[in-house]
Formats: sequence, C-alpha cells, structure tokens
Amino acid sequence: MISRLRKRFSMAIVLATVLAAVVSLVAAADTIDPGATTTARYAWGENVGWINAKAPNTGGLGVTVSGSKLTGYMWGENIGWINMNCLNNATCGSTANYGVTNNGAGVLKGYAWGENVGWISFSCQNTPATCAGTGNYGVTIDPLTGLFSGKAWGENIGWLVFDYGSIPAINRVTTGDGDAIAFPTDNCPFDNNPTQVNTDAAVAWPWIKDGAPVPEGATLGGDACDTDNDNDGCGNLREAGADWHTGGQRDSTSPWDFADVPVPALLPTSTTGVRSRFVSLGDVLATLQYVGTNSATPTMANANGATYGSDINGNGVVDGREYDRTPSVVAGEGWHSGAPNGFVSLSDVLVVLAQAGSNCT
Repeated sequence: MISRLRKRFSMAIVLATVLAAVVSLVAAADTIDPGATTTARYAWGENVGWINAKAPNTGGLGVTVSGSKLTGYMWGENIGWINMNCLNNATCGSTANYGVTNNGAGVLKGYAWGENVGWISFSCQNTPATCAGTGNYGVTIDPLTGLFSGKAWGENIGWLVFDYGSIPAINRVTTGDGDAIAFPTDNCPFDNNPTQVNTDAAVAWPWIKDGAPVPEGATLGGDACDTDNDNDGCGNLREAGADWHTGGQRDSTSPWDFADVPVPALLPTSTTGVRSRFVSLGDVLATLQYVGTNSATPTMANANGATYGSDINGNGVVDGREYDRTPSVVAGEGWHSGAPNGFVSLSDVLVVLAQAGSNCT
C-alpha cells in the first residue's frame, strides 16, 4: 500500500514539474512552498488522491495564508478546484459566508468548498458537538516551520490529510510570509511585516496594551495581523466601515473614538465592570458615576467613591481615563470622541450619550 502511494506521489511530482516547465502562467501571490522547491505543496485525500495547494501548478490560483484566513484555491487531479474562501469569487453575500480561518497561531477552522465535492471542514470545532463522534480532528500550521498538519473532513470525500505517513516533510504543504523574520521573533508569523510595527504594544501606548488581562488585550500581534490595533473593542474592519452605528467611520489606531466603558462603573464596592462592545445607556450612567474625578488629584474620591487614579480591573489603565473623553471636533459627527483631558465632567457624559447605539459585537 505504502509503496503504491509513494509511486503515485512520485508520478504526481514528475507531472507537476513538467507542467511548470512547459506552461507559461502568471503565478498568483500565494504563500505556499516559499522555498520554491516545486514539491512542498501536497495533501492526500484518502478517496480522491493528491491535492495541490500551489500556483502555478494550480493554474495560478494557489493558497494564500494570512494570520486571519486562507484564500485562494487547491486543486485535486480527480475532483477539481477547492475554494478556500468565498472572498475569492465574491460569493459571500449569496452563500454561507464560508472560508477557512486562522486564529493567528496557526489553528485553522471553517469550511472550504469543492466545486464537485461539497463542503470540507477544517476542524470539528466548527460544530463542537460532533467532535466526540468524529474525533477531535483539525488542521494546524506550525508558526516556526510553516508546515501544515492534521486532517480535514469532506462530507463526500472523507479525510483530507496534511501529514499523511507516506508524505515526506519536504512534500507537505508549507507556507511562509516572506519577511525573513523567524518565529517566535516575528510578531505576525503568517503576514509579511518586515518593520514589525506593533502599535498597541509600544511602551508609549496610552491605552490597554497587548497581553493585558482583559478581552481588549487579547488581540495580539503586530499591526499587520492584529484584528484590533487600538484595543478599544471595535475591530479594525468594523472601524473602517461606513456606518458609525456599527463601529464605522472611526480610526483603528485611536482608542478614544469608541466610548464603550466598563459597566457597571468601577468602584471599590463594584469591581466587576466590563466592556460589552456596545455603547448603551449603561455606559452613560457608568460615566456619570465618575463625574468630578480628575488626574490632578488621582486618589481623591467623588461622592460615589470613584477615584481617577485607581486601576480596579487591573488592565494597566487608570480607571478615570477609561471614562474620560473629549467631544468630537468634527461637526455633526459626535462619535469621533477624542483623548482624555484629565477631568471627568458632564461633558464626558454627553460624549458617551452621543455614541449610544454604536454596536461592535
């Protein structure tokens, strides 16, 4: 059995090499086989044979890996194209908005679509209740080596295996980001970012930093792969949108323009306040609890017991700053709130009220 598989694999390699030599194609900007070995690009389908993830042998439409998703296509000699993401052909609005995702650490989830074979699941965690019956399968990418491992499941084709025993490591699907910075030094191991800029981890960053023990600090990585570069709870894509009600028309590098504050207000007698990613009347009332506090006298409590200089939730930002915002300077655009001025007043309450209804959930 193994001998036969190796023979078929060798034939596939020869065929791919010949095709690459005689066919002139414009390669897509895929990230597979970064060493240009012509071999580090194959997975094995138990019922459908070899699957190729690399352009130009796939017609210039290979797989591109980023820290958030996989795009592009794989090609099966017996089954045709496998679409890794609905973004490839602008079908997201008319389909199930499918795609294979990357959690930034190389753990894949989601679905690909085979034109002739249907859905292919890259993790049983897509539907956790099925894991007991199917085994805890899934596909991962090693951030250090770029090697794919594990297996995906096709409802009509069975297992698609990325580290099948007969596939030498040099022939397995491998990716690289091309910035010549090796993991773990590379703060975005799946995205090309030679500058390694990481706005929300800088010493001078005045807001919640990457790694802080709150949800806003959990979106790690450099700017090229961090899904929330300012750690304000409203992701970069949402802030780039057109509708301020859903987080849009904001700056993804400013933590001040989404006035979602810890609710209930952080007080010595109420220490559990968290952000909800939705600005509501609760945020307005919580800000009201801090009126009268200021950075000049950070330990002086107001009538509610609030102090500007406390850090009750331990996120590295003084509590007063979490409720302190200045009004928008853009006429008619109240959601563009500005940086703290060191004093929480009724003006701050009105700033939050102007954003009520903004929803980034």
